[in-house]
Amino acid sequence: MGRTPHWVFVRRSILALRDGVRGGPTCGTNRVLSGSRKWAFVAQQNAGGDWRPAEVNRCYGEWGRHCFTTSPDFKIKDSGTKEVDASIKRVPVKVGAELQICVAGSDTDVDVVTGQSLEEIVLEARWKAGHRAGDWSDFQLTESPHYVKLQKLGYIRGLGGPALEGSVSLEGIRASMPARWCSLSVEAKQNPVRIQSLKEGTLNVETSGGHVTLGDMRGGAAKILTNGGCFTADVVSADSVIKTTGGDVSIKRLVGTTIDVDTSGGDIYVGSLYGNDVVMKSSGGSFEAKHIQAQDSALVSTEGGSVQITGIDGKASIVTRGGAVSLQLHEHAREIDIDASEGNVTLYFSNNLSAQVEYNGAKPIDQGSQILHATNEPGQYSFIGSESWSGMQGDDSRANRSEEASQASVEPQLCKIRIISAGSLHVKMRSWIDVAMAGSLPSFVK
Repeated sequence: MGRTPHWVFVRRSILALRDGVRGGPTCGTNRVLSGSRKWAFVAQQNAGGDWRPAEVNRCYGEWGRHCFTTSPDFKIKDSGTKEVDASIKRVPVKVGAELQICVAGSDTDVDVVTGQSLEEIVLEARWKAGHRAGDWSDFQLTESPHYVKLQKLGYIRGLGGPALEGSVSLEGIRASMPARWCSLSVEAKQNPVRIQSLKEGTLNVETSGGHVTLGDMRGGAAKILTNGGCFTADVVSADSVIKTTGGDVSIKRLVGTTIDVDTSGGDIYVGSLYGNDVVMKSSGGSFEAKHIQAQDSALVSTEGGSVQITGIDGKASIVTRGGAVSLQLHEHAREIDIDASEGNVTLYFSNNLSAQVEYNGAKPIDQGSQILHATNEPGQYSFIGSESWSGMQGDDSRANRSEEASQASVEPQLCKIRIISAGSLHVKMRSWIDVAMAGSLPSFVK
């Protein structure tokens, strides 16, 4: 007699019978590709293993937030028995496959790490104390070369049995997926979702309050919905939609053609932001950024929260509805509109900038020296930095003098600044080196 295998697969015919009497909520991405295989997990008793989760660290605990970063130290703890393999499922896939993890109906952590193979997805389970791999029985695995989906079965009614609420013994799912060309979709509850890396693929994550942590994403598109949880990332280089419904957002580097971030009350912290069409909304939370460069336009709206940007290029509209605005203007800033209602506005100019400022506030401009000069037009002021005229620089060589003469006839590009409303306007000089040496920046953007 051969040894009894750890996994016994109940074929699709049995699952079809169960599906016929199943009701209740299901995963929003409930599709099965042609040619896919669908299995339910059932394991022999005494099979299983203990998986040690990743170390979890606070990403910016000095603000009292609750976001996390993920350690790459994912390891399987060997229990000393071969039954540990019952918690591991290996699925061969082709390049360009998609992995879906739908555990929205159970309290299950999700960790996704980068694997060694471009053609294999590995699923591992972590069980609560006293439970074994047999608890897979209320999960379903659908697999094909292009599509792998792990889904909680949901409610099962009929046959005189009680409704099945989902796995109460499964603490965490760890997925190892290809480093490139593999897309990922996760639906989770209030437990954290941690993703190490994603390249050249799409990312869709939705939680009902759980925090989402992303290490590095490059290429493709990202959609993150946390419904109250925080979102933390090192690098997101993709067209992005991020909605947290109250959770904070912290991203060291954010790049994309289109970027849409809305926290509905949470704070937003960005190191560097580069995009064409950018929308950043906090609805009461504060916004801080080290550098913003928008090719087409950037909208920053806080609805009462403060805005602090220590370097801006391109075009931007800033609406705070009472929040204070602190803005450093770089030489490539072009069009800036500020509507702060009764909030105070502070503008920092550098010597390599030329600007035209429109301000019709009731209070006079507060400037330590004569930085802005009134023009003949009411409410119009001008600023010409000493380094903004490139014709003023060079050595005494004949070639350089000729180049200077041609450049001197061309006026520097103006940055047009319009202060629509403000409690008061303060204007100061500050060079880029002063900004770089400033010690007041949040630690994550240093």
